[in-house]
Amino acid sequence: MALERFDILTFNKQTKNIMDAVSSLVVVMDEDGRITFINQACTDITGYCFSDVEGRYIWDFLFCPDYAAGARRAFDDLISTHKPCHGKTVWRARDGTSNLISWSSQVIKGASDDKMSVIATGVGVSQQAVAALGIDGIAHDFNNLLTVIIGNLEILQDYVKAPEGHALIGDAIISAGQGARLIESLCRNNG
Repeated sequence: MALERFDILTFNKQTKNIMDAVSSLVVVMDEDGRITFINQACTDITGYCFSDVEGRYIWDFLFCPDYAAGARRAFDDLISTHKPCHGKTVWRARDGTSNLISWSSQVIKGASDDKMSVIATGVGVSQQAVAALGIDGIAHDFNNLLTVIIGNLEILQDYVKAPEGHALIGDAIISAGQGARLIESLCRNNG
């Protein structure tokens, strides 16, 4: 019996380590909606560690007020139908920032079928969009366009006589430069 218990504890520790290693958000809740596990990615995006959220209802603190009631209804539907659900929602982090999350949730039955859990996995939409775009190639092309725009604006400054025109062109050059730096930052963070 002791060996059996040890194997279960080892499996649970291994499962936690695996869940903490993935970059996707993972939340496990009991059949009432109380949090029984969050992974490190959830902690990173929300600022809440597991001891802050254990046993709490996810919709009571993590969802923006506009999404809380809908999240509770979706959870209840998931429990009653056992059909996986997908969607987007806004999470509120401890520091007050909001994050748009694309979610997928499903019911997991226990070994005796009388206990259920819900596992929800998600990804920040901005992370998802960057990965889907293959940002490096697009960034290179976009940066080339910005270089042409900046060069043409600098030439245009020589032809514009009105001071207001110079100011507008200067603003456009600054904005294009900021766009180029943003693309460069995205490439650095993605690579």
